[in-house]
Amino acid sequence: MNQAIDQDNTYNITNAKEKRVLLDSKLAIEKYPDLSKLPNGFFHKTIVYDDLHINGNLDLNASNGMVILVLGNLHITGSISNDCGETGDHLLVLKNTKAKNILAGGSFIYLNGNAEIEELIYPYGNDGALYINELINGVLLDNDEHSIEINDFSKAKAVFSISNYAPKTGYNNVFPFGVICKIVRDITPEIDDAYIKEYYADDEEALDYSLELETQIINNDNKMSLLIAELNKYINVT
Repeated sequence: MNQAIDQDNTYNITNAKEKRVLLDSKLAIEKYPDLSKLPNGFFHKTIVYDDLHINGNLDLNASNGMVILVLGNLHITGSISNDCGETGDHLLVLKNTKAKNILAGGSFIYLNGNAEIEELIYPYGNDGALYINELINGVLLDNDEHSIEINDFSKAKAVFSISNYAPKTGYNNVFPFGVICKIVRDITPEIDDAYIKEYYADDEEALDYSLELETQIINNDNKMSLLIAELNKYINVT
């Protein structure tokens, strides 16, 4: 089941046509105990691959009650994408992962090997979870609302806090939340600060800027490029 999926844009469970193994949740957990890492009742079916290569993005937004289980390595030329903060399909990779970005919303994403991420890891919302055994290269936007666990951060580029809370311990090259606030303000001048403050109803809480990140930057390729460029400026100075 070494799958190479050649698509221009996005792969997801719904539009998958290639051969794979489909198991119900009970049989899947009996055969692959690693699936017990996922909360009980959060999935009904499991699609199993040995290795999986995707030319494009892996879309986890469909919310089919499914898990993609990769027994070997996952290689994505685009991003692991779940831009819905409340729900999504789930991903469990037992070996290594390569991708451009990880946008983690309501999905449960467990990467048990090393995860070599080219640009950005952005977990947001409080309904999903992100676990990475070893993060390589990527820049983490640390969100205190999201369940995040990274065992080894030593080979990652940096972490930028997007809230008032102190970043979790074990991170190196940490930038305080004021930095991301300035960057987001600079690249989204069209957003009215008064609207942001009204949305959060508190001046201090408004400073976490997750509203702009989620609605104005993450799904905008030009804004994302600007965000990555600005983050790298800070990283390269230190």
